[in-house]
Amino acid sequence: MKTIPFAAGVGCDVPLKDINTEDLFQFYANAKATFHHALGHNKGHKNEVLMKLYADELTRRHFVVHKSAAESGVFNGKGSY
Repeated sequence: MKTIPFAAGVGCDVPLKDINTEDLFQFYANAKATFHHALGHNKGHKNEVLMKLYADELTRRHFVVHKSAAESGVFNGKGSY
């Protein structure tokens, strides 16, 4: 069972499969926005890991993740590190 490591505002023991699709898209956008604006290497890396987890789960659900997702994301928003 895949869970969300170190994500802000999300219980780390919550399985990805139990998070609704709309929230996953927002978490992805928030992680991407935070990744692009992070000053530290560690923060950037952890958000990159989260982006991949969210994108993989959305793909598993047969959704397409668009490159422009960061435009709707919030720096340090829910689901980011």
